[in-house]
Formats: sequence, C-alpha cells, structure tokens
Amino acid sequence: MTDRHVPTCVASTDGTPNIGPQCAPKSAGEKTNNSRFATRAFHKLLAHPLVFDVKQRLAAANYRTMRQAFSVCLAFEDCRGLRILDVGCGTGLCISRLFSTEHNFVVGVDLNVAYIQWAKKRYPEICFVAASADQLPFAGQLFDLVLLSSVLHHLPDPVSRDLFDNLRRTAASGATVLLSEPVWSDNRLSNCLLRWDRGPYVKTREEWLELVSGHFLIKKDFVYRYAKTEFLGLVLAFRQSN
Repeated sequence: MTDRHVPTCVASTDGTPNIGPQCAPKSAGEKTNNSRFATRAFHKLLAHPLVFDVKQRLAAANYRTMRQAFSVCLAFEDCRGLRILDVGCGTGLCISRLFSTEHNFVVGVDLNVAYIQWAKKRYPEICFVAASADQLPFAGQLFDLVLLSSVLHHLPDPVSRDLFDNLRRTAASGATVLLSEPVWSDNRLSNCLLRWDRGPYVKTREEWLELVSGHFLIKKDFVYRYAKTEFLGLVLAFRQSN
C-alpha cells in the first residue's frame, strides 16, 4: 500500500530509478538528461571497489547508527560463537563493524567479484564468496544469524523471494535474520537522497513488511534515520515449513 504522498519507484529502461514528482526537476528535457547522466556516472564509479569502499567508510557512522538501532533487541557484544552470513556484503565493512569477526565465524557473499577480491585482502579472517543472492552456494543448516543490509532494494521481488527460500535451506533451526532497508516516506529530503541510490526497488515500510511476511515472522520492526535517509529495521525468524 503506497501513500499518495510517497513517490512510486519504477525502474526505467536504462536502469535509472524514476521516483515520481517530488524529486523530479522543475522542467523536463536537458535538466532531466543531465541528472540521469550524473546518476549513471556516479553508479559507474561505485562499481570500482576502491571508490565503493571509500564511500562506505565516509558513511561508516551509518553502521554505528544501525548497531544502536538494533541493540534494543540484540546484544552485539554478547554475540560469540555464532555462524553469521552477510548477503550483499560489498567490501566487508558493514559486517566487520557490526560483529566481532574474532569471536564469530563470518561468511560474506556478494555478486561483485571485484568487491569480494578487495574484501578478502582487507578482512582475511572473514570467508568471502562471490555468488548470486538467489543462488547461495551452501548446503545444510549452517548459519545462526543472517544479515541483509541494504541489499533487497537492489533485487526485484521474485529474486528476493528466491533468496528467502535459499536462506531457509541454509539457516540453522531458530536462526535470526536482521534486515535493514531504505524506505520511501513522507520525508521529502530522504526521498530525494534515495534518488541517487543504485537500487531501483526501494519500498515503503508497508511494502517491505508485505514482501517478507510470507516467509518470516516479524519479531521487531522500527524505522531509524541516518544522514536524513530513513531505514526500516526488521528482526525476523523463519516461519515453520508446512
């Protein structure tokens, strides 16, 4: 259910997200073309692991904010001896800031091979694997905790659902899933900032809840803000198989 004040995110033919009238230039034509060119150029730069890693480090306070937001229901300092999977790990910065990689067995997965190669050099204590989110190369109930941080808004819904099915097969009994995703909201500045994001599938809080509710029990949900952008935080448990 989309509020009338919230722009609808639709991927255009060139992959650039169109987010509706709130953030659209005042006039079409050249300004729109310039904006799309700048967005594509920015996204192309982020494909390089060095540029992406620098950008993530400049925004590292986001991970402190995220950890603080989730700490109301998870004591990070007590997380020891866990098998943790980070899906869409990028260059490894997020998972290394949230959990102790010394006291837990951590695996990171990302489709971008260059990101994975970079992460392996920077965090040799973490096991990194280049793989698609919907085709996880693991067998058996391995992981006690799964992190999905700003990954689903890069995936169309059918791929997200395939990912959920894969996670069920690889998660241990009683596993917890931590999910954090940007949301469309009534905050116009937040929505405008999301225009620059590479993920074309940003949703409202209600749309995210609808997507995950078929696969997970929602134990906790909350909205938090970093750098004027609003995020939905979810603590999830897998539904019992029929």
